[in-house]
Amino acid sequence: MKPGGRRRDGALALGVGGGVALWALRTPSTGDGDGWRGRIERVRADVHRLLDTDRARLWTVYGLDLMFHGLAVLEVYVTLGWLDPSRPPTLVQAVAFETLNRIITVVFKFVPFRVGVDEALSAMVAPVVAVNPALGVALAVVRKVRNLFWAAVGLTFVAAHPVTAPQSS
Repeated sequence: MKPGGRRRDGALALGVGGGVALWALRTPSTGDGDGWRGRIERVRADVHRLLDTDRARLWTVYGLDLMFHGLAVLEVYVTLGWLDPSRPPTLVQAVAFETLNRIITVVFKFVPFRVGVDEALSAMVAPVVAVNPALGVALAVVRKVRNLFWAAVGLTFVAAHPVTAPQSS
């Protein structure tokens, strides 16, 4: 690959991802505030209402979200260390890969299980944070297996407890 080829590919991936994100935000406005700006305004109003009525619950949600992101970074850190024990990972590498994963999850929501997307973009970002691209792919595969495992657990629970329609009298 030519020097700068990875940067070009990374820039292209970010450009495409940004374009997809902007396309997803565009909604034909009907003129009555029902477009994406109207939806954002309703969410903002709901957050302010929650803040005014139940501040403790908002802080609980904030704390749980912060814990979720912290555990996700820890997961990446531990997985990178497990995949390459000869070279301990850094916190910057873990944060970079987790940030990439959050962006991929949002931008490529329409791709089922993000097949191939995680692996390709992790391989592209890996050299930027001084990680072997194969390690980036392996990290994405480990996370994919984890997602499949928990999806299977959820489907097992759904199958074990089917919803039955109420009988009419």
